[in-house]
Parts: sequence; structure tokens; C-alpha cells
Amino acid sequence: MAFISSIAYAEKGDNTVSPSAEEQPAALKTTSYFQGTWVGTWQPETRTGTGRDITIKVGPKNPDGTFDIEYSWGLGTPKGGRTIVPGTVKTKGREDGEKLVFEFNDPVNLKMNSIVMTKYEDARAKARIEYGMGKFVAYLTRN
Repeated sequence: MAFISSIAYAEKGDNTVSPSAEEQPAALKTTSYFQGTWVGTWQPETRTGTGRDITIKVGPKNPDGTFDIEYSWGLGTPKGGRTIVPGTVKTKGREDGEKLVFEFNDPVNLKMNSIVMTKYEDARAKARIEYGMGKFVAYLTRN
């Protein structure tokens, strides 16, 4: 009888071993390559040139997986002639693989627009937006 109870105890003891590193739950990753303040200038994707200055501020990752985003742009005059006044919008963004994507209600054209940021070179990022018929790109650096 003593022999059986010591075996039962040993089996129970084997189950109390802490899980290996592979089995432990992953900690919430609160930082991202995109976290920080990025600055650059929009230019048409098909040609070079200077356009509106932009700033994209990306906060730390929230528990729901989103990032707080503050997107600001400077004064601009598109080919159509109507002046674009500077502005700022706040929104949320999500990482999608190697990209950070965020949408915002654009007060200039009164439509939902989205910006996609991707890693570009060492400490740079590339932002892309489709604005009406035009496609624009900005090569951003950390500020």
C-alpha cells in the first residue's frame, strides 16, 4: 500500500513542473518599430517634388492591439488650386505584418482616407496615401 501511494505522489509531482519557455504565454508587446514621431513631406508617387509637410505621431500599443495616432499636415496647394489649410486628426491604427495602417476622416475632402506606413531603410519609414485620383508617398524620419 505504501508503494502505491508513493507512485501516485510521484505522478502528481510530475504535473507540477513549470511549463517550458515555448509553452509560456507571450507578454504583451507594447512597443513597435513605428512608435514615435515621424516627419516628412508628401510628394506625388510618380514624380519627385516637394509637397505638404506631415507629422505622424504613433503612441505605444494599447491593450486592444491598436496604436493612438496623431496625423498632422501643413499648408498646401494642389494642382486644382484650392488651398489646403494645415490640420491635425487623431485616430487609431493597427499593425498588419510589417505595416502600420490607419484611417481618418479627412476634413479637406470629407472622405475616409487611409495611410499605410512600412519600414524603409534603417531608421526610416515610407507612408503612402491615395488621395482622390492621386497617389502620394512620403519618406519619413524619426523626429
